[in-house]
Amino acid sequence: MRRRNAPSAHSVAIVDISGDEKQPLLTTSTNSTREASNQKTFFDMFYLRIFEILKDLLCFSYLWYPNEDVSTTEALEEFKRFISPPYDSNNRQHELLLSRLWDLSFPDQHLSTRKTIQWQNLGFQGTDPASDFRGVGLFGLKNLIYFAENYPFKYRAMLQGRPPMEGYPFAISGLNITMMLFELLGIGLKSKLKGERSYYYSRRNMCRIIFHKQLEGSTGGYQSHVSEQSEAKSSIYFAYSELYCLSFMSLDDEWYRSKATYMDFPRVLERVTKEVEELISTFNGGADVQNYTRNRFAV
Repeated sequence: MRRRNAPSAHSVAIVDISGDEKQPLLTTSTNSTREASNQKTFFDMFYLRIFEILKDLLCFSYLWYPNEDVSTTEALEEFKRFISPPYDSNNRQHELLLSRLWDLSFPDQHLSTRKTIQWQNLGFQGTDPASDFRGVGLFGLKNLIYFAENYPFKYRAMLQGRPPMEGYPFAISGLNITMMLFELLGIGLKSKLKGERSYYYSRRNMCRIIFHKQLEGSTGGYQSHVSEQSEAKSSIYFAYSELYCLSFMSLDDEWYRSKATYMDFPRVLERVTKEVEELISTFNGGADVQNYTRNRFAV
């Protein structure tokens, strides 16, 4: 038979705290037991939450995630070396690459001099683009060139298709995209704290895409043969560059969709970062990224 007037599971003892000895004013033995149980559960949850917060703040969460295998670690170290050269204005090859970027961007215009205000038409900050490559090095320039060479119509449409006052600083935005992808890999000046929950998953997904080919059949070590390393670098550059192009196109799309202004750039970049973080969980290699980009943006 059903019991009537049973104490509620959520009954709370009202405690008189006016005296030295704190006695319940309204309680029962059943309520006391349940109260103690509820308090225990509450404090267990409370301290568990505090523990989780401290774990993140103190950057200890990597202890709770699987360690990267040797192949991934070595591939990532190789990638760091690949992207590390800074831009050097005294290096003729670097200067030729910079000239190549200009020619791809404005094929009908010639630079009056090496240092000129014309570079601002491409979205650099001053008269010498070299000063803008400090954070991303030569690799940031190569990313822009890859975009211009492989998606020329989309590249020029994004660069020249909007009035200057409605747009964003094109080249600087491209360099920010390079830095954003460095961040998702856990490298660069603005790398994510290892304590963030998304850090491990973003890094893992990025590594799966960028190092897809060389890790696919790996047995525990990074490929060491010269020809294999050359092929690996080519596939790494392809996968990263396709992610770069997708991210840049996404930034352009978000910019005009949200009718952003110059001061909105950090907010737009943050939205694009979150979008890319979600997308990379669905890709298994550079070809997947390329197919998605072509279908989405009809390029």
